[in-house]
Amino acid sequence: MRQQKLRPFACFALVVFLACFFPAIAWAAFTLTAMPEDGGFDLRFGRMGPEDFKIGKQVAIQVVNDTGDPYRVMHRLIEPLRTQEGVELAPDHFCMYPLINSNTRGSLLTFAEAPVSSFDNVVYTSSASGEADTFSIVYTLTPGARQVPGYYRGRIAYVLVPVSSTASQVVVNMTVTVELTAAGLPVVEITTQTGGSRLVLSSPEGLGAETAGFAAGAQVAVNVRAPLGIRYRLFQTFDSAEPVDDEGKRFDLSLVHVKVEGARSGVAAAEASLDEARGRQLLYTSDVNGAPADLLVRYVPDDDLWLQKAGDYRGRLKFFMEAEGTQGVRREDIAALDIVFEIKRLFDIYVTSGGKEGVQLEFGDVSHKTGPRSAEVTIRTMTNLGQPYHIVQMAASPMTSEEGMKVPEEDFTVRAVPEGPEAAASFFLKDPVPVAQGETIVCTSDTAGRPVEVKLVYELKMKSDSKSGRYATQLGYSMVLK
Repeated sequence: MRQQKLRPFACFALVVFLACFFPAIAWAAFTLTAMPEDGGFDLRFGRMGPEDFKIGKQVAIQVVNDTGDPYRVMHRLIEPLRTQEGVELAPDHFCMYPLINSNTRGSLLTFAEAPVSSFDNVVYTSSASGEADTFSIVYTLTPGARQVPGYYRGRIAYVLVPVSSTASQVVVNMTVTVELTAAGLPVVEITTQTGGSRLVLSSPEGLGAETAGFAAGAQVAVNVRAPLGIRYRLFQTFDSAEPVDDEGKRFDLSLVHVKVEGARSGVAAAEASLDEARGRQLLYTSDVNGAPADLLVRYVPDDDLWLQKAGDYRGRLKFFMEAEGTQGVRREDIAALDIVFEIKRLFDIYVTSGGKEGVQLEFGDVSHKTGPRSAEVTIRTMTNLGQPYHIVQMAASPMTSEEGMKVPEEDFTVRAVPEGPEAAASFFLKDPVPVAQGETIVCTSDTAGRPVEVKLVYELKMKSDSKSGRYATQLGYSMVLK
């Protein structure tokens, strides 16, 4: 019986002894936590395109401190937002600002929205007694028209720093992510010199090689504002809308040259004839990242543009882009311009002699003893009517002296020597003929009415019974449609 009564007493004594031997231990708390409003431990901005609005994300900072000593919270950017390929987001697109009045005890530094800095910036200072507190920081990310698509990743850090205690500083890192996209294909602008949707090239005015200035060219500005992230190419084409006149005659596109200027990161196509646009003419190839581009496409007429048959040739020039996507090459039409080639009507004759403009035939002193003397006149025609014509010589009178003596017609002759291809003329005076008073056809163009250059050789001889003196006549030339 005694033994049964002693067991409960022995057990109680053991419990009291153990409680006295192991006293309770308390640890000081000095911690910081950062929680994004969307939950989790990362600051995620999700997927953003160039057309999206700026997005703001809030992070709540909580500091627990029972040391009784003051502290500061600092903030810095550890790694900038960048893709795996090393493309960094522009600093002014990732910004922050402390949320005013989000704290309850200490001093929260308030400032306007500013880029997230890689320097240690104090954003919060506790009270003198180091009371625990919470506050919020807002981060913003602004998409841009020129953003390079990709998955961007960076890191920010919050540093809890004790002011006067022996506690160790606390560092909390947070990962920041965003996926930037391009809106399908880059936004491309096609702008003419006038700002309209009409591209005009005009032929020159004047006489052949003596025209005052060359043909007026035209140009188009191509602005690829947003990057694509993949290589792209720019083309132009007429498809089935190449320039023709009112009669359906096609324009000779080889008379216009295409030059592309302003390429920096990509490669501009070499200068080529606009004739290539009957199919698909390459203008520009971007770099592998599909960077933006500011190009100037110049359409430069050849000096022989005026040779095209007169008239207005109208067509439609289209611009399109091909991009090398993961699903293969895809085409995107950009813009179309009405194009007009204004070939002005020309039907003129240009005469030179003795190295000067006009008719200046000088035979000098001619007698039976000196033998025949010759002089030359060069005639060039400038016409684009596409109709055959005659070059007509007009003699006002026979060669006559001041005393009224006339040179016999057979002693004053003319013959024609083609200066250009003979095929451009169907007839010219190969053999000398008398310079008769009135009109004489010296040359006839081909059926296409192409321009002709011909040299007229005049020969004057005096017979033994001819009287000396000063002989003269008036010569003129004209073009007459056949």
